[in-house]
Amino acid sequence: MAEPGEFTKRAFLNGRIDLVQAEAVLDLIQAQSERSAQAAIEQLEGALSSSFNEIYDRALRACADLESSLDFSEDDEPLELVPGVVRELQVTKNMMKRMIQTWEEGHLLREGALVVISGRPNVGKSTLMNALLGKDRAIVSPIAGTTRDTIEETVILRGIPIRLVDTAGLRTTTCPIEDDGVRRAMHQMQMADLHLHILDSSKPLTSEDYATLGGLDKCRTLVIINKTDLGNAISLQDLTHNHVVYTQLITGKGVSDIRANIIDMLDISSNGPPRALISERHRQILTKSTDELEATIGILSSRHQDSIILATSQLRHCLNEMGQITGKVYHDELLNSIFSRFCIGK
Repeated sequence: MAEPGEFTKRAFLNGRIDLVQAEAVLDLIQAQSERSAQAAIEQLEGALSSSFNEIYDRALRACADLESSLDFSEDDEPLELVPGVVRELQVTKNMMKRMIQTWEEGHLLREGALVVISGRPNVGKSTLMNALLGKDRAIVSPIAGTTRDTIEETVILRGIPIRLVDTAGLRTTTCPIEDDGVRRAMHQMQMADLHLHILDSSKPLTSEDYATLGGLDKCRTLVIINKTDLGNAISLQDLTHNHVVYTQLITGKGVSDIRANIIDMLDISSNGPPRALISERHRQILTKSTDELEATIGILSSRHQDSIILATSQLRHCLNEMGQITGKVYHDELLNSIFSRFCIGK
């Protein structure tokens, strides 16, 4: 019987693709938009592997230079070699840091951005959910507390999957069912990449409103002041957030401004071509390897008598970690963690 990822795993073991390309197969299968599919294809064609190989080869050359110096006696040790190795490792470290910076965009492409709609009962959360989706997904009612559980749907903006979550209204309640809904809403708010927090323009802010707003990341929160046709009891002086939109969601006024703010705040406004981006697995290894390179550079800079021996040992360990990205170094546990996520066969 075929196991999960059987054929992709065989391709890797037979040297036809590396682990980064193998992961691209899964990314392509799970792609939720054309942009994420194109990025996966670029990764499958080896664009990301090429960058990883360049970093690995640079570190390998530096390690070889250090090891070659160990053949010299203490009197003949070519100390002039050390500054050159340090410069090479600095360049390598900077390349790794630039790759780490692509993780956020890769996270959005692969998993989608979690955008949570929050606010007190009956402020227009479900109306906004339906407006952004372009369909009636959530029940809209003048009765406060209609939504008691989280409702999640996906919409594509500029090629990025947006996981919209409508939540229960935030208020103190004696109803155990509604209270559980509020608890789930708070959990989603803590996990969100972006908050859409709605306020009723006709009602002044309460102490609970101030407490909720104070707990939200100002750079990751879009405050939506809704129902502006009913009056304006909230002024900008009441808010300290960077992004505020005034709306009449029942008529659709302001929805386009909300979309524009989502695109801007998630930094997905670029119209450039999709590119291969690192995954969470890559990020963890790169972060650890960057720390090890820092340690290696520190050892070499110390000019300690045994610095080259210690730096070589540290760099070998770093290469072992980095080799697990493309599969130059692998073990059964690593392969199982990657291919177990595939469909049967594939």
